[in-house]
Amino acid sequence: MLVSAADVSLLTGGRLDLTSAIKSQKREEAAFTIGPRVANGRRQPVRNLGREDVVVVAVLDPRGRDLLPADAGFQPMPGERDVAGGDTAGWGRGLDGGVWLAELGALAFNDIGHRRRLTWSPGQDILVLHEATGGATGSARDGQGRILSCEWDSRTVSRRELDGSRTIIAEAFRGRPLAGPDDVAVAPDGSIWFTDWKRAFPPTPPEALDESGVYRVSADLGTIVRVDCDIAYPGGLAFSADGRTLYVSDQTERRVVAYGLRADGGLEPGRPFAAMAGGGESMPHGLCLDGAGNVYVGGPGGAWVFAPDGAAIALIPVSGGSRINSLAFGGPAGTTLFVVTSSGVGALETNAKAPASLPAPAVFRSRGEPIPYPQGIERLDPALDAIIAPGTVIQNHGHGGFFEDLGGGPHHRYAASLEGTFWSAEENCLLFSDIGNSRRMRFDPATGKISQAFYPTGHTNGATLDCEGRVIQAEHKGRCVSRLERDGTRTVLVDSFEGKRLNHPNDVVVRSDGDIFFTDPWWSFGAPDVREIPFAGVYHFSPRTGAMALVGSDYRVCNGLAFSHDEKLLFVNDSYGLDGTGWGPHIRAYDVRADGSIDSASSRIWAKLPLGEREGKPDGMKVDQAGNVYCGGAGGIWIFDKTGKHLGIIAHGDTQTNNLAFGGQDWKTLYFVSWVGVHSVQLLTPGMPLPPGRPRT
Repeated sequence: MLVSAADVSLLTGGRLDLTSAIKSQKREEAAFTIGPRVANGRRQPVRNLGREDVVVVAVLDPRGRDLLPADAGFQPMPGERDVAGGDTAGWGRGLDGGVWLAELGALAFNDIGHRRRLTWSPGQDILVLHEATGGATGSARDGQGRILSCEWDSRTVSRRELDGSRTIIAEAFRGRPLAGPDDVAVAPDGSIWFTDWKRAFPPTPPEALDESGVYRVSADLGTIVRVDCDIAYPGGLAFSADGRTLYVSDQTERRVVAYGLRADGGLEPGRPFAAMAGGGESMPHGLCLDGAGNVYVGGPGGAWVFAPDGAAIALIPVSGGSRINSLAFGGPAGTTLFVVTSSGVGALETNAKAPASLPAPAVFRSRGEPIPYPQGIERLDPALDAIIAPGTVIQNHGHGGFFEDLGGGPHHRYAASLEGTFWSAEENCLLFSDIGNSRRMRFDPATGKISQAFYPTGHTNGATLDCEGRVIQAEHKGRCVSRLERDGTRTVLVDSFEGKRLNHPNDVVVRSDGDIFFTDPWWSFGAPDVREIPFAGVYHFSPRTGAMALVGSDYRVCNGLAFSHDEKLLFVNDSYGLDGTGWGPHIRAYDVRADGSIDSASSRIWAKLPLGEREGKPDGMKVDQAGNVYCGGAGGIWIFDKTGKHLGIIAHGDTQTNNLAFGGQDWKTLYFVSWVGVHSVQLLTPGMPLPPGRPRT
């Protein structure tokens, strides 16, 4: 059935509104207030990219009535980001390349003009996932979870490896550079297919291929062949679930062509699969399939849906004349249809059968080993019963491969672990650092879900909140302590001492007067890092005056730090202890003078945490409102009363306790992270609240 876009108004009572932010010259700058999770760590110009509307699907065939809800609620992405702008000098301004990332619970899509990849899903903020994407247009994911992209910048097809490096898949054919790769798909056998055609911007150079085509790269990347294709300007492409049919959109003829795959990897002669009527910019481009073999393709008037026999069964209208560049299924059940246009992204819940196999999630390294030690609360003193009730069970919110690459990342350079825990009372969630992947994660106890909250973080280790609720973070990569302002901008607070660059700030705490204290051990991450300060130091920095003082320097690895509940003591732990002292891992205490300065001469061993048969050493440390101290150690979290008496151990079973945080509305939930695990335990005694100075419970 051939239906013109002009017929849509007769068939529907509503529309899916993804109005163009590019062509309109009358957009108003909306009021814009953001927290520390703004995309890419900076405020961006406001652009209204769409408004919520009601979709009334044009049912063109009875089969479409069961496939798409009649009154589906369209969920547009937030309209407060300039995500379809960027450099227009020879570049397309628009969005493309939608790929569902199950491990992030979000759609990744390319912002061509800004040369970056973003993520979004209903209920989430727009976040930057990757920078410097080469103006990527179409993207896909292979069976190992790696993202493939067609780059306008270099006119290549590339693959982002799991360690973040880039591999060129195709850049030439028979000695001539590609003209302009546009879209890419992966066949069930692992071979990579892409479309290539000459374009006006950026202009295709004369030495490049002068004819359009569809190309196949073998799974081992050993060969590239041009398969038979009689389409002048091929756009999107997608495979049937069995891999026997390749669908390609024909941009000039306003149709989709189906090709059978031969045993030798070539294509059978194409057969017209479906055609659409209508003009304007909205020519057929992006397409995808659901699990039942229905084909979804952007075309005149919106997203067209065709049954496996080629009959048009539904049309999802898109207003504003914005071209649909990409479509992809995703969501928790795989039944959410994401529509990526030149200027916006929308999500539509469907009754479609989920695709037969969504791409495998990325796994940076194998971290799926079980928790190695038994879990439980080890009680060494009856006083622990007043802190943790008998019978309390440790809650495991995820471990190892539960979030796939959580705690992974480029671990050959930066620590591959979880860190930097703090509770956000504003968002009622736990935030923590994933150092290797340079991102901040969010755990929502109401849903039990973990998602990405912010990227990039400069491979932040420890983090907390200041008195105004702004994030203070110890950056490994930047070798500094920085602050994320309320508008999302980043301010470097301190990166040197007496003219020498800091080592690698590790953990940070803010006192109720706003002063910042942090540890700065040396971690060897390889070239080009050069150590300038010969000792591991503990520092006191005042944001009000800019004054900085060295608290102590006689540490091997100064790590976690915390103030006593009355702020009369500063606790600092050393993960190893100085050689030759016989101290071993320990917690040190300093007296705080009446003027707020630290009496360095008062340094003393407050508690020792010797290494044992079970793994673990001092790292993260926190204090509750009764003065009890919680510190990572051998076997789990060691709990001391305010006199330094060891009361017991929260034996969470992991090999290390990297950081801790009190949370919940009553601050009686102790959250903690290991290398790759997130856990919690319920307490009877509330912890010190954040921001510092907040009224205690």
